[in-house]
Amino acid sequence: MSSVGIMLLFNVDDFSGAECIIVAVSGGSDSLALLFLLREYFIYSACEKRMIAITVDHALRPESKDEAKYVARLCKSYEIFHEIVVWNGKKPRSSISSIARIARYELLCKAAEKYGANVIVTGHTLDDQAETYIMRSLRRSRRGLAVMPRVALLQEKFCLLRPLLEVRRLTLQSYLRERKILWIQDPTNDNPSYERVRIRKYIDEYALIYADYAVSFAAQRRRSESERVAALALKLRMSFLRDQLLFDLSLIKSADLEDFVVLIAMSAAIMGGREYPSTNRRSLLEFLSKRNSFLRRMTLSGAMIEMTKNFVRIWREKRNLKSLIVKSAKTAIWDGRYHIINKSDKAVLLRSPNKVELMDILRFLDIEDVHFSSLETTCMVCGSSGFDFPVLRVLNNKNIEIQRIMLPFNRVVSSYDFVMFWVFRIAFSKNR
Repeated sequence: MSSVGIMLLFNVDDFSGAECIIVAVSGGSDSLALLFLLREYFIYSACEKRMIAITVDHALRPESKDEAKYVARLCKSYEIFHEIVVWNGKKPRSSISSIARIARYELLCKAAEKYGANVIVTGHTLDDQAETYIMRSLRRSRRGLAVMPRVALLQEKFCLLRPLLEVRRLTLQSYLRERKILWIQDPTNDNPSYERVRIRKYIDEYALIYADYAVSFAAQRRRSESERVAALALKLRMSFLRDQLLFDLSLIKSADLEDFVVLIAMSAAIMGGREYPSTNRRSLLEFLSKRNSFLRRMTLSGAMIEMTKNFVRIWREKRNLKSLIVKSAKTAIWDGRYHIINKSDKAVLLRSPNKVELMDILRFLDIEDVHFSSLETTCMVCGSSGFDFPVLRVLNNKNIEIQRIMLPFNRVVSSYDFVMFWVFRIAFSKNR
């Protein structure tokens, strides 16, 4: 790959404002090529950035430790700062690929926090795009067909950059051979028990070209849908009030129905603490299309949806609300809705309030005009200093940080959904 080709892989804005960059390097051909392409790019562009290579050792194979050490030695020989981070703890028996991916991104974000980096770069390729597209096509995932965007947001604060999505793996391997850089062959890449490996065997040049075109089309469709849904949320004056999401239907039109279904499905997932919106839209479409003066309800994604002719109200369904103990110096997510950091020296208990407790709190605060059902499912923090009731701004426990999260956007936000994400984020930040 020529110096011109290397320069074209990156945009001027990719690293603007970033003094430190995290590069995820497993030791495979894709990530090693990324590391050295970035190194050459910064040299050619005279761009002074601190580049830190991070190898995540998932500790799933006996040889993974030695592979991580190989990357460390290679980086040292090129004077590239490198660190190995290990995925510790008990490993799952099923869904290992997806759970390992979540753990990997969490460890990369921790490394970014540690070194003050706001950009994390990964080496996903055109081959990865094609494989993922086919896998999601087989699952009939309409929104998922947009696959991986070049830019995404991790944990709502780190930029995830994938600059190699239009580059073939074979091209990257040729680049490494020219520089006499050896890469590690992961044996799991040949294990047919993995769906991705089985699909990879049937991908030819035609499939890559088709997938690239199809992904571009799906990405544009998803971005356009996100923008329409965001505009509709603003039009319906979406607001978040005391753990309920409200919509004013006075301005809605019949032409808005398709986007309205997407908006309410996403809202239900957020309010119900689910990571993904429901793909079963038929019952929701039927429910939302029948507008009349009678109050009607349905449940979806762990949320209760209440609708009349003039409004929609969504809150967490009073079901499967579990208690959670958060030990000192630990973090946790309760019910997929609240992120808690316990900085105190004692454990705290997270749960929903009972009716007696809730009535006592409302009486003490002299609050009458409330939606009781939504308050029954909100988060209550019980500690040595009393209780916290964040939704009503009752805070007694020091060193307890609690934040309302939106689980569908909590781990990663695709650039296709940036507009919709920010509309929700602004609404949630205005909680009254």
